[in-house]
Amino acid sequence: MNAVTICGKEYQLCMTVEAFDQITQACGGMDKLGSYLDGDGDIREMVSRTASVLAVLLREGEENRRLLASFCADGDATARKVPTEAELRKLLTPRQLVLLRPSAIAAINDSLRQEVEAAPAKSGGGAEPKSGSAQPG
Repeated sequence: MNAVTICGKEYQLCMTVEAFDQITQACGGMDKLGSYLDGDGDIREMVSRTASVLAVLLREGEENRRLLASFCADGDATARKVPTEAELRKLLTPRQLVLLRPSAIAAINDSLRQEVEAAPAKSGGGAEPKSGSAQPG
């Protein structure tokens, strides 16, 4: 999972299904995400949209961490405060926010990567995908 450090604290970023829905709704579809994050060529929009996307990924990263701790009985399930979009805008300079952009993009890209494991086909020739399990985080 991807992480960022804000004001000396590390926060996880997670592109959950909820984050996917919110971000794709904001940008008008996954195919428009790159242009959206680039602010359609406007630096002010780029900074603003980065703050928005980062806030979603931070919120979902914390919720994912908390739920995993609760469901898997592994770690502290106590909710921790993460910066909201409004707080990010007041805590960070535009430069600091832009420096966090690659981590946000990596979190999105990592969540969409497909890993396919092949198993021998039942007929003996070729291979067919094996069904897997969904391991969160």
